[in-house]
Amino acid sequence: MKKNIVFITIDCLRNDSLGVNNKDVSTPFLDSMIRKGVYFPNAITASPWSGGAGPSIFTGTYPLQFGGELSIKNRGKSFVEVFKENGFTTIGIHSNPFFTADKQFDKGFDYFYDWYSSNIDAIYTVSSRSQLFSKLKLLLTKTKILQPFLGVVKKVLKKASIVKPTNYAGVEVINQICKNAISFFRKKKQKAPTFLWLHYMDAHEPITIPESFQSPQIREKVSRLNAIYRNPKIEKSEEDKKNLKRLYHDSIGFLDTKLKEIFDYIDSIIEGEIIYVITADHGQSFGENGHFGHGILHSKELLNVPLIIYSKNLGQERKYENFVPLQAIGNVMLELAQCSSSIGSLSPFLSRQLEFTSPKHVISEEGRSTEKDFMDKKGYRIKWDLRSFGIAKDNYIYSYYSQTKKERLFDTAAENYIPKGINYEKRLPIFRKILKQHLRDNHSRQNNSVVDNISI
Repeated sequence: MKKNIVFITIDCLRNDSLGVNNKDVSTPFLDSMIRKGVYFPNAITASPWSGGAGPSIFTGTYPLQFGGELSIKNRGKSFVEVFKENGFTTIGIHSNPFFTADKQFDKGFDYFYDWYSSNIDAIYTVSSRSQLFSKLKLLLTKTKILQPFLGVVKKVLKKASIVKPTNYAGVEVINQICKNAISFFRKKKQKAPTFLWLHYMDAHEPITIPESFQSPQIREKVSRLNAIYRNPKIEKSEEDKKNLKRLYHDSIGFLDTKLKEIFDYIDSIIEGEIIYVITADHGQSFGENGHFGHGILHSKELLNVPLIIYSKNLGQERKYENFVPLQAIGNVMLELAQCSSSIGSLSPFLSRQLEFTSPKHVISEEGRSTEKDFMDKKGYRIKWDLRSFGIAKDNYIYSYYSQTKKERLFDTAAENYIPKGINYEKRLPIFRKILKQHLRDNHSRQNNSVVDNISI
């Protein structure tokens, strides 16, 4: 008999920001699930930002394959489509701008609520003047008579104040929509098993949790903290860094209470065994290595996310310290739900009998562009010229940046980067060999790779 799956992804959630790992965070509900479930404290996401991680999670492909597109249209089946083919009622609810229906993330869902697109008039923002200029340039160049106005448009945009903070639906909005959707399908008396995906943005900046969940020492500083967080022109003091992290931890504590509420509701209305799978699309930085936010770096803070699998029928706690690829989580869920078929190229690292198979290593990928006109006409970022890779293996995370050919090696046990020396030099050949093999196996012109001709 197939089992219900509830898949929870929390934007920006670091593994070291759960109560079981950090006394500065209060997450009693998630902690209780860890103590009764299967816990992978060293899950590694395929990319340090949502745009790369989302397609990888849903299709089991690597971020820079298939043109590096943010859309999953050409990446083969998503795991949601496989659930649908296996007779599941499929429900997806989120408010992340990278997981929208125009990028085909609605494929396979019976009900897909994309809060971002549904409220586009209220929250649409231009993330940079260069992006807006690119779109206007495309429009104006199609009309010859308007081409002379390009210079004027560029000057106006330089002076215009068009950058505003992005808004997201909070956990309470997502939970209410979830209740409505589940109730609708239950009233139809469908006996099909359920696959439910909920994505939460509450730990993503700007953080706007209720004041009652904010630490007293930062309540008067929240607006300023949100304003300075990812502004590179503002130098952050050590006190700023502590307060930014405190606000982040407060948001996770707030989420923990709301997760308990929605899980209690789900337990009360969905019949049969429910397997909960909880993870994050990527982590978050608070000044480590001089970086704030997410993206760009293949660092522990951004790649290492928690993975919790819980069911009332699982029995005792199981904890696996090995690195595991979040890219394979779709196949793990399909396996646990007792579905036929799979996606992508990675096998599930956990069987339906909860037998664990340790991967030899885990690889992450990232793409960025130095070009101002890096968007195609649909808004999918495809002109990658800054390509980078991370490899997690044997307590180390290796990173390689193609443009500069810079290599770094992080020791997760010692919590620091290894300086150049004997230990550094003797390990590099191992990671270089893995990366070269990865490029041969997974990146070619046949799959429209954007990493051809990278030399290591």
